[in-house]
Amino acid sequence: MLTARAFGKINLTLEITARREDGYHELATVMQSVSLADTVMLEACKEGPCVCCDGGIPADETNTAFRAIEAFAAFCGNPDFRRVKITVEKRIPSQAGMGGGSADAAAALVLLNRHFGTDLPKETLCAIGKTIGADVPFCIVGGTQRCTGIGEILSPLTPLPRCLIVLCKPPKGISTREAFACADSGEYADGEATRQMEAALAERSLKKIGDGLQNDFERLVPLEEVERIRTVLLENGVLGARMTGSGSVVYGIFDSPDAAVEAAQALRKEGKVFLVAPSPCGVDVIDG
Repeated sequence: MLTARAFGKINLTLEITARREDGYHELATVMQSVSLADTVMLEACKEGPCVCCDGGIPADETNTAFRAIEAFAAFCGNPDFRRVKITVEKRIPSQAGMGGGSADAAAALVLLNRHFGTDLPKETLCAIGKTIGADVPFCIVGGTQRCTGIGEILSPLTPLPRCLIVLCKPPKGISTREAFACADSGEYADGEATRQMEAALAERSLKKIGDGLQNDFERLVPLEEVERIRTVLLENGVLGARMTGSGSVVYGIFDSPDAAVEAAQALRKEGKVFLVAPSPCGVDVIDG
């Protein structure tokens, strides 16, 4: 059996810059992997493809890990590559904006590549991943990346400096599809917030990074829960706080461990709380 950690992500910036003719939206965003991760396991299975997933996540052909198996086998032109079982132990919350499903697909592709000895380069895995979801290429590469196009065009950035990140997932989730449906009701961004974030990262200034956090979806799909969580974080010494992705997780960046712990404790009544750190990668094979 092969095992990997599939790391979630946060968006330090998320700007919607245009709507394409195919209905997708162009983005300018800085994504950052974080240490909250699902565990993804792969083993041979004659009756495959088979996916087992806890946390109430469907394990049928709509599951991203299932789709990863099918996409990998189709790309390699070998139907025998479908004879696997993937088990996902969920920790990344759903409808959170943290790319949990994309992370699982990314880990599945990495493990399939290892299991079958196909030695496909990371660029090829990203090309396969793009057919599953726009965030899958980032989740394969991970770290700190500027993402453009629909999120699949990656450019590495100076890593986020050492810090602690408090995550809070309120009970209410947000559908990504519904959130993007709201994106055409206003003006599009010009990418300036993302350019400023690149500069703040290059300076390795946590203060400037905290000041520069931005997310268009906070304006497009406003939630009382999000604003309430941000208020608690701001009252507890956060350098900056924003919603990630299309929500509904809100994160705060801290340079003080004591302040981060106090903020996490203050948020317990608002939802599920996690205390994490930046991750330098998207997938980490830990066994096999």
